[in-house]
Amino acid sequence: MPNHNVVRLVIAGLAAATCLLPYPGKSQTTDSERLQKLEQAVDELQKRNAQLETEIKTLKKDRTASGSTAAPAEGPSKTKVTYDGKTYVEKSVPVEKASADKWKLSSALTELEIYGDVRLRYEYRGGEGATNSNIPNDWQERKRERYRLRLGLRGTLVDDWFFGVRLETSQNGRSTNVTFGDDSSTTSAGGGGPFSKGSDGINVGQAYLGYKGFKDITITGGKMPNPFISTWMVWDPD
Repeated sequence: MPNHNVVRLVIAGLAAATCLLPYPGKSQTTDSERLQKLEQAVDELQKRNAQLETEIKTLKKDRTASGSTAAPAEGPSKTKVTYDGKTYVEKSVPVEKASADKWKLSSALTELEIYGDVRLRYEYRGGEGATNSNIPNDWQERKRERYRLRLGLRGTLVDDWFFGVRLETSQNGRSTNVTFGDDSSTTSAGGGGPFSKGSDGINVGQAYLGYKGFKDITITGGKMPNPFISTWMVWDPD
């Protein structure tokens, strides 16, 4: 708003100065007429000045009432301008952070990924207890519901170094599946009936660090993913 009023003052001043200049097409204009026009321009200039002072006082009162003179909030801020129909009010407001800016990561981390998966599985197995058995109806069945939870973090350090950590629900070397109800009756096998929780837990399935700065060579140490090729004769890369 002050910028617009300054422009008004300049225009009024130019108008007053213009009245003093001679007009080639109106040479018959008398000095009294010129003096009268100059007085009118001065009066208008004074009115503009009084109006500007009133608006400046109002703006200062609005700033004080809105608390804009208070100390700005911590962190980055920006200026917000509001208009109530009469005056403009400026105040400092904090800059909202994006979701990506809320994570504070080390400058050495160039890449970071959080991943995981959930698996629900139903198994059924049935078969004879022994070959050439004389026991009639020698048939055994096994039904069980299983689950698997895995949550990992992997990333790159300073371009050539990489790392990985993964938590999972079982420490079994062949599979991370866990039976909902443990069906073993032995304590060593985590038994205790179908309501036992002996096999449920959180285990570190992977924890490794590697370097790939050499040409055609990657060095990895720790509990890493299975580096071998998976076939029908090899368990999956767990």
